[in-house]
Amino acid sequence: MLEPKKTKKKYERWFYILPLVGIMVYIIFLLIRSAWANYGINQEISSLKNDINSLNDQNQKLQDLSGYYQSNAYKERQARLLLNYQKPDEKVIILPAKKDQNQQQESNALTTVNPTSAPEKSNPQKWLQFFID
Repeated sequence: MLEPKKTKKKYERWFYILPLVGIMVYIIFLLIRSAWANYGINQEISSLKNDINSLNDQNQKLQDLSGYYQSNAYKERQARLLLNYQKPDEKVIILPAKKDQNQQQESNALTTVNPTSAPEKSNPQKWLQFFID
């Protein structure tokens, strides 16, 4: 008679222990999942803070440029460059435009590759080209 009671007590213990172990495993799973989500959110927050800092820097640069473009120094510079304005006692010197290096290299390449292909121009043709160009 003693033996059936012992086996019954063993099963009763497992009957109480297994659900508790299952609940504990489920709680641990929930804690790990929430910790992982918290880590992801913290990473996103730090990324967004970096973006905010870079946008603030860019905004400051744009505000500085805006202030410069509205200044009298910029307006005077643009009037001098684009409209050829000058101060009353100022002398303006206009220099001939330089050819691009690419154009010079191409013209040098053409003359070195085949110098006899172009006939020599006459003096009036050279003067005409000088005034047209």
